[in-house]
Amino acid sequence: MNKSGKKEKSYVIKVPVISSELILKGNDLFGGISFSDMLNYAKVKISNYKLLESKISKNSRNKVQTKEIANVDYIDCLIGTRPCMLLQISAYNTNLYDGYVETDQKINLKQNHKLGSDNYYALLVPNIIGLDSNNYKHQWIILIYEDPHKDNQEIVGTTKLVLNKILEISTFNIKLPEVLEELKRINTLPELSLNFSCIYNDENEVDVRFRNYLVGSKVRKLREDKFKNVPFKTTEELINDKSFQESYQKRLLKISFGKKEFRITQEQKDEAG
Repeated sequence: MNKSGKKEKSYVIKVPVISSELILKGNDLFGGISFSDMLNYAKVKISNYKLLESKISKNSRNKVQTKEIANVDYIDCLIGTRPCMLLQISAYNTNLYDGYVETDQKINLKQNHKLGSDNYYALLVPNIIGLDSNNYKHQWIILIYEDPHKDNQEIVGTTKLVLNKILEISTFNIKLPEVLEELKRINTLPELSLNFSCIYNDENEVDVRFRNYLVGSKVRKLREDKFKNVPFKTTEELINDKSFQESYQKRLLKISFGKKEFRITQEQKDEAG
């Protein structure tokens, strides 16, 4: 309660966390072994990228669209006494062959048009493991702002593109067997949800009066199931169950316990990942 007796509002901000692979010879890579040396390394990489005429890009999976990183800026900040960097990423999609934007007038998108945002944010935190400075292990911890106005996979994918291709930070990917081992130790999972999705064409649902003017029609089918206190054995059966592919193209399984959340995305003809 505040002084006026009204209950204060609280907001939950989702912050996916990515960690880098351990770096065993930090002095060789960073030119030193301190937090500041690690951050200076990242700053040099960002400054060098600004000078490049050709920008880093990546084709979307199974799509002709291309994601390109236009720019990366940073702000120095502190977490307690530890220095870190807030990254602001500007990125856009191009190679667009279909779609339009409508403001005062309708603008059909063309191949060379750019559709993007200047506001992807991630906190880059240096981490040092060990007591002996001659045997330090260095690591990056990256906290990503999950903007509610953007697709979560696009946010994470854009951030990883900057980390891997511009900062040359190799991210650590948790494999499904490792996830299962950790879940097995927990035994009973407090929260589990399944999100199903499918997109398909169905012009039959459009009123016959308007079909002569129709240029495209897509239907998005969504479903969400939530569970609590699920035994590990049942969770393992859910992960291995592919029967959802009869009705849906994609399934996202989210498992939450404590401050951790695992996400396992499964698609038709794809293995869990």
